[in-house]
Amino acid sequence: MSYFYNIGSLVLGLLAWALPVAALAGRKRPGLFCGGSFGLCCLSLLFQLLELRRRCAIGDLAAVEDTIGGIVFGAEVLLIIAAALNALALVIHGKRVWRM
Repeated sequence: MSYFYNIGSLVLGLLAWALPVAALAGRKRPGLFCGGSFGLCCLSLLFQLLELRRRCAIGDLAAVEDTIGGIVFGAEVLLIIAAALNALALVIHGKRVWRM
């Protein structure tokens, strides 16, 4: 089950970055893409919390202590990049709408 949570978290995080990039590529309705991006970002972080809960339930606290720093760093990177890409997509698309 550990692989499911970790790989699922990675895939969801990458999709969270891909949606605003698709919105930047000229697709319509960036708000929908950006909303979906933040939803996928939340699911990715939820998978990491579920993995931590599973490790605590089986008593593998050494693994939690060893990986918590990387998990927190990964969460920070995921959130910062997702927020920046979403903001960029909304600003650029907003400028296109305002010019029309």
